[in-house]
Amino acid sequence: MTMRKNVYLTAFTFLTLSLCSTVKSKAQNNGSWQPLWLSTTNVFKGIEGFYQLSACNGTEMVMVKFINHNNYKVRAGWKDLVINNSGQQIPSSAMQDSVTIPASGQMEGSCTGSPKLYTKLSNFGITPSDFKGFFCSGFDYRIIQ
Repeated sequence: MTMRKNVYLTAFTFLTLSLCSTVKSKAQNNGSWQPLWLSTTNVFKGIEGFYQLSACNGTEMVMVKFINHNNYKVRAGWKDLVINNSGQQIPSSAMQDSVTIPASGQMEGSCTGSPKLYTKLSNFGITPSDFKGFFCSGFDYRIIQ
């Protein structure tokens, strides 16, 4: 391997391990917003994302929040993906979710809000004690005129 490849491999490994340890240490904070890591900075084309574990009428849920830092409305789409404590990625069996986020605004999941911004943890076949993290697989958006 060349010296340049070794440097890139070392940097990639460090970034991956740092990200994984951050997600693991923060995922257990039930009720506080955690980064969705839409990118390495958690901002993807002006959209910032977060998730949190919450309970609605005794049912464990994962809530999602998106903040649009752009001065235009966007339609964001993604597929829910949970990581369990064994590191297994468990995709949602539901269709891809999408929401329209107003210009310089935000959309936040709540027990009485948009069902696309929350999902039952049981849909993934895990309990809160086996939950490690939540991600938006295939996240992307389009500008709404």
